[in-house]
Order: sequence, then structure tokens, then C-alpha cells
Amino acid sequence: MTEKFTPIETEVGFLEGRDAIYYPKLTSVSDYEYCITGQLNGYNCSKVADKDKEADIPFSLTFKGVLWLTLQELDFYVDNESCFDLIENSSKLAQLRAHDKRTGIGKIDRGYDKNGKFSDEIYHQHFVLATYDIVYVVIAQSYNLVLEKPKSRTYITIDEALKLGKQS
Repeated sequence: MTEKFTPIETEVGFLEGRDAIYYPKLTSVSDYEYCITGQLNGYNCSKVADKDKEADIPFSLTFKGVLWLTLQELDFYVDNESCFDLIENSSKLAQLRAHDKRTGIGKIDRGYDKNGKFSDEIYHQHFVLATYDIVYVVIAQSYNLVLEKPKSRTYITIDEALKLGKQS
């Protein structure tokens, strides 16, 4: 089957355009959990009200049950449909499943459900998050996107910036 990139709709809509996500920071929360934090550009979120378009929206995106995480420079990654996609019929995920079965590792598609019970019904998925410069490609069991209240941008003049520079 052919891989299909499906945009993921968030509470602020679809994230589109190179500058939709910026100032990303990747943090390891635990062995199989990673968090990406940054800012969303209101103009690039399909459901942001006009009054909030000029605001930055701080976010944290935590992936749990991570089996595979890679980073790639944006200009060399050309397959995504939006800035946050689910890859259906993933060839990489199929490759990992085949390796897991062949070697008897038993880690893929097994994990803890929302009640903390171990289950074979927890499936891994393949995600792509494209930020301004970096593309995060993740195979994980789940994700949690948390958005903060939009923050207005502050614009200053060149003279104000120069004065601030002299003070430091």
C-alpha cells in the first residue's frame, strides 16, 4: 500500500506553512517519552480567530511510547501535507513491526492503556511535525498537544532595539 500523509486537525485547526511552528525545543522526558515545545503562528492555524492571528500560541507536544525518532532539515523533507501529519500505511512502521516479530522483541504495538493496564491493543503510529527548519519524524503510541493562551507579539522600533542593546 502507498503511504498517505493525513493532516492532523488540532484545536486551532490545521497547521500550514513553513513558519507555522517555530522556536522548537526537544526534551527527553523519559526513555520512551519526548516533548517538543515552541510557538505556533496564529496566521498559520486554520481555526484561529482574526483577533488572535497576530498572537503567538505557546505549545507542548508530548509523544509517549516512542520507538523511533529522527530529525531532518526541512529543505530535504518533501512529503508532508501540513505541519503535523499522520502517515498511514507507513513503510517504516511496517519495517519495525516485521523486525519486532522476526526477533521476538515484543515492544511494538504493546503498552499501557489509559487505566495503566498492559495491553496488546496499544498501536503505534507514524507522525511528522514540520517546524520552521527541522522536521521531527516520530513513531509513538500516542501524543498529547497542550496549547497555552495566545500571547500578543511586541513590536519595537530599531531605535528602541539599539537602546536595549546598549543597556546590556
